[in-house]
Amino acid sequence: MSTPSTGSPSSPAPSASPASRPAVRLSWRELGWISLCFAVLTLVFAYPVSVHPATLRLDTGIDGDLGWYLLSWDTHAFLHRPWAIFDANIYHPSRFTLAYGENIIGLALLAAPVIWLTGSAPMGSTFVSLSACFISGLGAYVLARRLRASVIAAIVALLLARLLGFERWLPASMIAVPAVIVAGSKAR
Repeated sequence: MSTPSTGSPSSPAPSASPASRPAVRLSWRELGWISLCFAVLTLVFAYPVSVHPATLRLDTGIDGDLGWYLLSWDTHAFLHRPWAIFDANIYHPSRFTLAYGENIIGLALLAAPVIWLTGSAPMGSTFVSLSACFISGLGAYVLARRLRASVIAAIVALLLARLLGFERWLPASMIAVPAVIVAGSKAR
């Protein structure tokens, strides 16, 4: 009894679909160059705040003072009473008042060394904001490359992610960044 053959020996093998191709592996060299270039670009776009972080501040809107208070409290609690971080000195004598709203403990971990070294919550906030710009732009680039987009399409995704801004133009960046990634992966 013979088994049916799937094709004659002279017929070409079916081509692999784009979805079955392996994801692009980023080299450390590529990631290093993109990181360096985007870090410089972030500092250029944040001018003059990036040049004078101690005397100027990023526009934080009406919640800026609250953010600085939260960063200051969190970094103070990290050193003095980390087990009681949610017992903030607001609404005393109530307990766990930091849990009433945003506690930004994750951001405070990033800002803490800057605040401890400079004593400036606004400078720590600026550092966190610039770091968030850098990390989200780099994340858009890595996502685009992992989805098989070309380097140019990934750079455009990085720039759109930051120039359109996830914070202010969320609907536009939700459409533009994936569109660039898809267009860049189809072009290859």
